[in-house]
Amino acid sequence: MKKTLYLIIIFFNSLLFAQNINSTLLETNFGGDSEPDHLTKIGDKIYFSASVYNNRELYIKDDLASRPRLVKDINTNYGSISSSSFFKELNGTLLFTATSSSIGNYYQQLWRSDGTENGTYLLKIINPNYDTNISNPIILGNKMFFTSNVNNSSDLWVTDGTEAGTKIVKKINSTGDSSVKYPFVFNNEIYFLANDGITGMELWKSNGTENGTVQVFDFYIGSTSGISLKPIVYNNNIYFMGQQNSNLKGLWKYDGSQTQLVKNFTNINYFDPVILQNKIIFCINTPSGFQLLSSDGTVANTNPLFTTPPYSSISTYSEPLRVFNNKLYFEATDSSFNTSNWISGGTASTTVSLSSAIPVLSDATIIGNSSGNNYLIFKNNNNDHYISDGTISGTKHISDITLISNYTGYGLNVLEYNDTIILNGKNKKNGIELFKYNFSTNSSTILDDVHHKMSSDINASISLNNNLIYFGNSFNEGMELFISDGTTLNTKLLKDLNIGESSTVFTGDNNYFFKNGNRAFFRCTVGTGYEPCVTDGTEAGTYLIKDLSPFNQGSLNEDPYFTTLDGNNVLFGADDGANNTTGASRLWRTDGTQSGTYKIHNVQIVGGNGYKSSTLNGKVYFTGYDTNNVYSIWMTDGTTGGTQIFKTFYNSQGNNIIPRIINTLGNKFVIVIEDVNSQFNHFQNILVSDGISPNSITQIATLAQSSQSSGGIIGETIVYNNKLYFYAFNYTGTYPSDAYKLYSTDGTITGTGIFSNSIASCCAADIKFNICGNKLYILQGKLYVTDGVNQPVALDNGNHNFKDFNCVNNNLFFLNNQYQNYKIWTSNGTVSGTHPFNLYANGHLIGNDESIYKLASTDDKLFYLANFYNTDILKESGGEVYIVDINAQNLGSEDVVQNPIKDSGFVVFPNPTADIINIQSKEKVKINDVEVYDLSGKRLMGNSFNNYNVQLDIKNLIKGIYIMVIKTGNTVVTKKIIKK
Repeated sequence: MKKTLYLIIIFFNSLLFAQNINSTLLETNFGGDSEPDHLTKIGDKIYFSASVYNNRELYIKDDLASRPRLVKDINTNYGSISSSSFFKELNGTLLFTATSSSIGNYYQQLWRSDGTENGTYLLKIINPNYDTNISNPIILGNKMFFTSNVNNSSDLWVTDGTEAGTKIVKKINSTGDSSVKYPFVFNNEIYFLANDGITGMELWKSNGTENGTVQVFDFYIGSTSGISLKPIVYNNNIYFMGQQNSNLKGLWKYDGSQTQLVKNFTNINYFDPVILQNKIIFCINTPSGFQLLSSDGTVANTNPLFTTPPYSSISTYSEPLRVFNNKLYFEATDSSFNTSNWISGGTASTTVSLSSAIPVLSDATIIGNSSGNNYLIFKNNNNDHYISDGTISGTKHISDITLISNYTGYGLNVLEYNDTIILNGKNKKNGIELFKYNFSTNSSTILDDVHHKMSSDINASISLNNNLIYFGNSFNEGMELFISDGTTLNTKLLKDLNIGESSTVFTGDNNYFFKNGNRAFFRCTVGTGYEPCVTDGTEAGTYLIKDLSPFNQGSLNEDPYFTTLDGNNVLFGADDGANNTTGASRLWRTDGTQSGTYKIHNVQIVGGNGYKSSTLNGKVYFTGYDTNNVYSIWMTDGTTGGTQIFKTFYNSQGNNIIPRIINTLGNKFVIVIEDVNSQFNHFQNILVSDGISPNSITQIATLAQSSQSSGGIIGETIVYNNKLYFYAFNYTGTYPSDAYKLYSTDGTITGTGIFSNSIASCCAADIKFNICGNKLYILQGKLYVTDGVNQPVALDNGNHNFKDFNCVNNNLFFLNNQYQNYKIWTSNGTVSGTHPFNLYANGHLIGNDESIYKLASTDDKLFYLANFYNTDILKESGGEVYIVDINAQNLGSEDVVQNPIKDSGFVVFPNPTADIINIQSKEKVKINDVEVYDLSGKRLMGNSFNNYNVQLDIKNLIKGIYIMVIKTGNTVVTKKIIKK
């Protein structure tokens, strides 16, 4: 038992360094308009087209709850479906038109789909020389009849869903345009108007065969057209406007054997018939304009709807007559040609203006209806959209999403799916996507975000109150401030500082946060140039502190200077444009309020790479220069009077030297100045000062730099265990072995020297330091570690492009950012404990050919930014932030084996699990005992077995990580398991 517990302790100590690392997507940028269109319900399935990166293809939802999936990439080079594509159900399958270069024809042709990739294929090339247009589809039995224009002739076509059964029914005009239009069903046959080139436009019928396609009659004998307007079927008769000669014309009816004139009308150039309240309502042109008439098919009851119409004329050419819920909707104009909407029950007394019937729709126009025709959609002059069942209480203003019609060809869709309404609309977060609309509550929720590939970012970040504060991309707000506590719910936009689509910061700026206590200061713009801002991690506590400059360029430059004065006040450099000068960064202070933000001195700040400040004894020391361009170390106590030159330096030639404070070491700050002798050889002198007196500055080292200027100490420095570490060039004549070296200093002459000869390669700007787990890590070509006493030890082979070093829970995490080898690494300070992880994200193993861009961290959380182009559903999210599950990294299958034998392998699954876990022997070694321990080594449960395959029920364990011990005759194997 002691041996088993010993194994468990060893195993526990190795948990953090297992080979697998798990992470969860924290998506914030859901941008990208898929513009879903052509919504078609077939059974429980919803077919539609969607555009992802301007490639519009066929998608399907297998039911309302399922995620949409791409049915088939029909056109691999471009989108296959356009806004004019045809969608229609036939016998449980979808018929649609699409373009595909793979068929040797670049025009839209007729396709069919059963919702599977293999079941989606070209049905027929109808028009080999142009896009196939399909209009007026009519379903009769198991066939669909439609019109299509091929070779400049519109003819009647038919399909049964097969290639052989898809054909032209009959070429009616053998030499010209058949002009087939207005097909409809009567007496179980297809009737339509057509012109054979001999008798003009007349009534035809078809049973679907060529021989069964015949002219019904030549209504106007000869070549003159007898019928040209759309007929209507009413009470088992066909009603139409027709003429038999120049005098005999008007409204007729046909019962299938003979025609009869209902009423004579001299002007028959408009008809537009609908059926309302068991009457035909139609429109004709009269001396007083277009007027409504009604008819029951008799002469006596075919009359104007009004004796004196309440309007001037029907707007026949703007909106057709529409019947909805037993009411007629139409547009009419007054004598001044002002258009308004009207509703009628089919009588004069029931005809009222829409504004009086439903006042909220007074200036609205009908733009569509739902697929089941239970709702009308209106749009007013302000582009507000309403959905209505035809009553005042049933008319709702859709305000939580925007309905957009005619947007890049995209059309408004209102699909009734059982008791649900599916809309294609737009909101601020997701863009133009599929939404589920609840009519009773008048509210919309996102149903499916098909295209959300627009990416976020971690442009700069800081840990604030154990939350990650960072600059990320937002769909409608640009690059703004985000916050994350590591959960999906609480990873979100913190505040849109620059309201609207304009960014607060821009990629490429030297963005960073400066932390002071529980607040972080940063450079931002709210449209008036870059100014100082602050955040405490709350929306209310995130704001522009003060607009310091009247000029649009703002007061802060691209590399802003911030430093700590005390726990409540920050000093910074800013240009307020005073005296008509710009670009001069003067000394300011702020406590985070407008009144507490003011300029304290006109000294010009020197900041940026290699220049730091030091806060000692209640004063801040920094590099600055005066109006005579004399550079000095300045000091300030945060007041105008207390801001003055501390020390000015000159070289051996008497020229002013720019001093650089590179860090603070204990109660001193370290300065580097460059000197030059009479032979113009350059030197770097390292000095320390306690800040009390300029006369107490001590030179602790001189580094030779031959004839090259520009500074020997460049890049990062770090204080570790009361010593300052830096990388410097000290040329003594044996280049390169005696050039760049790692130095350390305790602030004294004797305590300053080369710390390591093994770290010696170009260049100083490339070095990186990090303290983690009481160890100092150094990256210079290779990754090294030291305790400050012993020489640095190389932890890897040096063939990696490491960056973004983050210390979390005393372990170092960093990124290998090489092409096709993006990996997250970790190190505990040992060679064996320095390795990459097998990265999982949302349960998907991430391959090498993926992109991980950045790491970021709080005190106990690790985040990364990645774009997984090739990983299942993750590729649909674009570049996003992920949180690493550091405390559950041990999901691998590593074994710890005592007395190993050849037959010691076991498979444990599922892992994680909520209840039953299976243990199978891979090599026919019988399992005798299985025990479960917690991470402290306490035995929680165990069972005895005598089999190759066994089960253990762990449902009574609480959620967490456990250790399973599997015992055979002479072997003990330890496995990591997770209880969900």
